[in-house]
Amino acid sequence: MITGWRFRVPFWEYVVPKKRFLREIENLDAFVYRIIDNAISRKKARDEERAKNPSSEKDEGDKDRHATLLDHFLAEQEENSFSKKYLRDMLLNFLLAGRDTVRSLAPCDCSRFSQE
Repeated sequence: MITGWRFRVPFWEYVVPKKRFLREIENLDAFVYRIIDNAISRKKARDEERAKNPSSEKDEGDKDRHATLLDHFLAEQEENSFSKKYLRDMLLNFLLAGRDTVRSLAPCDCSRFSQE
């Protein structure tokens, strides 16, 4: 009976109190949504500048258009109609994947450098 109950309740219910967990999720969402809002405002400013001064677009090229992965997703948002929640999920996925990659690579590099 206890074993069956363990699989019905998520593991974080045992580790982190629910109120604290929800508060941390809200903090994380606020942080990521702030990054997305800043990227959207940069894109709008860039689009307005191009509308005012179309001749400078040829001089500058598209170097700013895809400066970050988030800028790339925002450029594709018009065709694919991504929601802000989808952008949040994509951004968190890349941030967490990069963190895990660095975390697993660092000890390997340290042991390799110590052998040389």
